[in-house]
Amino acid sequence: MNKLIHVTQKDIDEGCKVEGTSCMVARALKRAYPNAQSIYASYGSHTGLGGAFARIGKKYFTMSIACAKRMSDWDDGKTVKPFAFRLKPR
Repeated sequence: MNKLIHVTQKDIDEGCKVEGTSCMVARALKRAYPNAQSIYASYGSHTGLGGAFARIGKKYFTMSIACAKRMSDWDDGKTVKPFAFRLKPR
């Protein structure tokens, strides 16, 4: 799963802040993995990773600290531009 995931302006505009199942990153993951039974994205020290993670079905993946920063900024109401990231198996 080294797929490049694209967070679009539509994901940014229509995602739900502080909602791991419908935030901008979760929306992008749902588009990239349409057959996944469940998708969740989170970030921060509460993840135990100091970065960000995603769960796709029953598998966990890490995302970069840069992705976590964008998620945090977005949740805090700061402007975020479209971006891309890769998942790493955890």
